Amino acid sequence: MTGARLGLDDPAVRQLVDTFDRTRQQHWRLDRSAYAPQVLSSTDDDVTLWALVTRRPYTAAHKVADIAVTRASSRRGDARHPDVPDHLVGSLLQEVADACPDHAVTRVEAHGWLADSLPHLGDVLTRLGFVRSRPPLASIPSTMSDLAAWTRWVVPPGSTPAELPPFMGQTTDFTCGAVSLITALHGPGRSVLSDPTDRVSNRRDELRWWRKATNMPACDPLTLALADAEAMGAEGARPLVYLTDDNPVLLEDYDDVERERRAILQRLSREDARAAGIEIRSDWPGPEAWADLVEQGNAVQLLIDEVPMHDEEIPHWVTAFAVARTAGGERALVVQDPWVDAEHGETWVDSDQLPITLADIELMARFGSPAYRSAIVVPR
Repeated sequence: MTGARLGLDDPAVRQLVDTFDRTRQQHWRLDRSAYAPQVLSSTDDDVTLWALVTRRPYTAAHKVADIAVTRASSRRGDARHPDVPDHLVGSLLQEVADACPDHAVTRVEAHGWLADSLPHLGDVLTRLGFVRSRPPLASIPSTMSDLAAWTRWVVPPGSTPAELPPFMGQTTDFTCGAVSLITALHGPGRSVLSDPTDRVSNRRDELRWWRKATNMPACDPLTLALADAEAMGAEGARPLVYLTDDNPVLLEDYDDVERERRAILQRLSREDARAAGIEIRSDWPGPEAWADLVEQGNAVQLLIDEVPMHDEEIPHWVTAFAVARTAGGERALVVQDPWVDAEHGETWVDSDQLPITLADIELMARFGSPAYRSAIVVPR
């Protein structure tokens, strides 16, 4: 068997993509330049498998966005190939893993067209140790498509797949905090969604919780914690807030009257949080503490800056719910990230069960200048 690593502009890759139907051509021709795209191949006799692979920066995950098959006799990449040997698929996925030796997980994004070109792929992936991900909650467009996700961890997280919260994507640019709340409190037998199977209902609940948690439009840590407490119920445990700045935060884009209006509301949220029994701490224990808390069964909502992952200076909430390890033994927080860069080829698969090493968590879990940090510990 032989293998190769190629760029998307390589003549062989261009020739391959030209054989696809229009939908699949569009999939391969999306601008994925921010996510280190490459094409890996594995050949045995007259059969070649081609994997389109991407990796989001500062995360410990990589994704196979598609697998194509060609034979020397046909050169078509979208024909039906039911007899591709298992060992060739295994060889290809080993090529993928070898290309990302510092990662914690390999994912395969299986679109509907693979049912025709590789009809037995699911069975092969199962034999190779991949586990099919839970279906996502109906939200962003890719959660409503026919694609499935398969994952193979170097060291699987302690939770079973059934215990992990399903992915939910934010349907607006500003509701990440609300979705982080929904994710933190969604589990077996518990949900703050009225009907998790219905997209319209889910979006209504997303906006309903955003209205409770917002400081117009961002969800500041204290107002979000109040919404967490309400969602947990009057008899439930209280969230614990870590916020390293005593002043109102997430107000960088506002001046004068607009800034002061939001500052007044945040000060009121601080008073309300204390009255509700929510502890507010100004220290920052660091990512090792978050990993320990998650392993003890808590969810942790983290305020991060999107610069490392998406090169955009935007505050953003993600929810950590498990801990994994990379191939090199580093601990990594496994998060649900409600943001998906669909314009550049991402789907819910990129943001679901996303491992981020503790060093990278420490890098991105901050915002503002001077920087402040915040996390909310939600007992699960």
